[in-house]
Amino acid sequence: MQAVQRQEALNIKAELDSAVTWLHISDLHLSDRGAYVQEVILRALVASVKQFREAGQVPDLIVVTGDIAHSGRAEEYRQATHFFDDLLAAAGLDKTRLFVVPGNHDVDRKAGRFLLRTLDNDQVADEFFDPDGMAIRNQFQKLQAYSAWYNSYFADIRSFQTDTTCSAVEVVQIWQSRVAILSLNSALFCIDDHDHGKLLLGRRCLDKAKEQLQQCESDLTIALLHHPLDWLSAVERANVRATLGVSVDLLLHGHYHETDTESIVSQHGGYLKLGAGAACQTREWPNRAMYATAQGGRVTIFPICYQDKPQEAWTLDTTHFPPPTYIGTFPLPKRSNLDAREAATVTSLDREYFQEYHEALRGELETINLLGTHALENVPVELTDTFVALRISDTWRSDGENRHVHPDSSDEACPAPEQEHEGLKEQIRKPEEVMRLVFEKKRLLLIIGDPGSGKTTQLKHYALTAIKDRKMPGFTEPPLVVFLPLRDLIMEDSHYASLMSNLVAWSKLHNLDIEEKHFTHWLQQRSTLLLFDGLDEISDPKQRLKACRWIDRIVASSQKARAVVTSRSTGYRKAEGIELASRHTRADIMDFTDEQQKEFLEKWFRAAYLGELRPGHVTQEWWEKSQKEKAGRKAKEITAFLAQKKNRGVQALARVPLLLQIMAMLWKD
Repeated sequence: MQAVQRQEALNIKAELDSAVTWLHISDLHLSDRGAYVQEVILRALVASVKQFREAGQVPDLIVVTGDIAHSGRAEEYRQATHFFDDLLAAAGLDKTRLFVVPGNHDVDRKAGRFLLRTLDNDQVADEFFDPDGMAIRNQFQKLQAYSAWYNSYFADIRSFQTDTTCSAVEVVQIWQSRVAILSLNSALFCIDDHDHGKLLLGRRCLDKAKEQLQQCESDLTIALLHHPLDWLSAVERANVRATLGVSVDLLLHGHYHETDTESIVSQHGGYLKLGAGAACQTREWPNRAMYATAQGGRVTIFPICYQDKPQEAWTLDTTHFPPPTYIGTFPLPKRSNLDAREAATVTSLDREYFQEYHEALRGELETINLLGTHALENVPVELTDTFVALRISDTWRSDGENRHVHPDSSDEACPAPEQEHEGLKEQIRKPEEVMRLVFEKKRLLLIIGDPGSGKTTQLKHYALTAIKDRKMPGFTEPPLVVFLPLRDLIMEDSHYASLMSNLVAWSKLHNLDIEEKHFTHWLQQRSTLLLFDGLDEISDPKQRLKACRWIDRIVASSQKARAVVTSRSTGYRKAEGIELASRHTRADIMDFTDEQQKEFLEKWFRAAYLGELRPGHVTQEWWEKSQKEKAGRKAKEITAFLAQKKNRGVQALARVPLLLQIMAMLWKD
C-alpha cells in the first residue's frame, strides 16, 4: 500500500515538474502621448500580476505578440522599457523569460512608404529572403526604432535579426521541460490599413527555423507572431501552415482584439492556436490577456480581463469559457493520442480552403465600380472607405396597400387604413440593428429599396463586416459568408441548380479548387450568412417565383443559416404570388438625409483623390494632406450647390446614393 502511494506521489510530482505556465499579452499600443487611461489599465495589470503570483498563478514565461508601440516611434519604446521592467518584477522573472515580437503598430509608416508593398510570386520571394542580399535588410528600415529598443533592452541576451523574419530558436529549461520558442516577424510588409493578404514570413526563412526545431529535441514548441496566418499572402500561406503544422505545438498570436482559441488538426500533425486579445484599447473596449499552462499533453487557459469598476483590476474573464470554472482545457494535437486526432472534424486543408474562399470573396466585394456608363470615367473606390450607414424603415407601402411591419413582428404584414398609417410612428433603424432584431427570432430578412438606393452596397457591407471583423449581429461565431447575385444563378433543366453547385461554379470562376464536399461540410457545421442580391433583376416573373421557392428551400434545410434578400418593390409583388413563403421580416431602405449626403461626399472624394497616383517629386505626407484638403473642398462645393433653393430638384435626386455618386464623378474633375 505504501509503495502504491509513494508511486502515485512520484507521478504527481513528475506531472507538476513538467508543467509550463506563461502569461500571454498583446497589442499594448504604448505611446509617449498616451492618455491617462493607458497608465490606469497597464498599472492595474502589473498590480494584478503580482496578486495572481501571490495567489499561486506563477508564470514561467511572459510572451508578448506585437504592437508594443502605437506608431513605431523611438519615444514610445521608453514607455515599453518602464512597463516591462515593472511587469517582470511583478511576475518574479528576469528578461531571459520575456519574449517579444513586433506587430503592425511597431512599424514606422513614414520610414516604410518607399519600400516594397508585397511580393507576387515564389521566385521573387525566394530572392528577396536571401539572408545575404540587401533587399530584406532594406525592408527592416521601417522597424528601426523597434530594433534599437529591442537590442538595447535585451542586450547580452538576444538580438533582433534583420536578415530573416525567423529569430534563432531559443530553448528554455523550465523545471523538467525543455521549451523551444520560435519568434516570427509578420510585420515586415505592414504599411497601412490594407495589409490583409499582403504579408510574408518567407518560406526560405521558415525552412531554416524548421531545421533548428527538429534538432533541439524539446518537450514543448511554441511559435510567436503578431498576425493570424490568414493575413499572409497566398504566395506562401498554405506552405507556412503546413510547416508550422509539423513543427510546433502552439501558435500564439495577437492583432485580433479578442481572445481566440482554435485547434488546428491536419495530416501535418497540427497545433493549438491562441490569441490573447488586446491588453490596452481604452476603457470602452475589452482589455484582455491570458494565463496558460501546458501539462500532460493538454493546455489549460485562464483568461483575464480589465474591469474599471468598482476598482481598477484584472480579473478572471467569464465571457470566454462556460461556467462554473470559466477556464478552458484543450489537447495539444501532436501530444494527444491518435483517437483525439481522428475525432477532429475540420482538417487543415478544409480550413485553408475556407480562408481562401473568404479572401477571394472579399477581393470581389471590397471595391465599388460604376461600369457601363460611357459618358463617365470609372472611379474605383474601396467600399469600406466610402460606406455610409443607411437608414432602414419598418413602415412601408406595397401593392397599393399601406402596411406596417416591426422587426419583432410576424412575417405577415397587417393592412392599415390610411388614417392609421398617417398616425404611425415610423421606426428608422441602422442596418446592424435591423439584422440583430430580425435574427433574434427569424432567419430571413427581406430588404426592399428603390433603384440606386444602396441595396447591393448594404449587402456587400454585411459580407465584408463578417469576413473582416468576424462579428455579426445575430451570430455567436464567425460565419461562413455566401454572396450570390440571383440573376447569376445556374439553371439545370429549367430549374435553379443547388446552392452547392452555384458555390462550386463561383469557386471555379475565381480560380479556386474547392469541391462540393467542402461547401456541404461548412454549411452543416458552421453558422452561415446567406446574402442573395437582386431578386428583381430576374426579369421573367416565372423564374423570379422559382427563385423565391429556391430561397425558401435553402432556408428550410440550413438550420444554422441566416439569410438576407434584396429586391426593388416592383420585383416583389405579393399580389402576383411573387413572394417568399419562409417566415421573414421586410424593411425598406430610405433615401439619404442631408447629413448622409455630406458624409458620403466627403468619404467618396477622399477615397477617389487618395487613389490617384502620387507625383514622384512630392512627399507622401504632403500629398495625402493636399488630396484630403481638395476632397473637402469638392464635398463643400456640391453641398453648397444642393443647398440652394433653385436646385431643389437636383437635391431630391441626390438623395439617391447611386445618383449622388454619379454627381460626384461628374464634379470630380
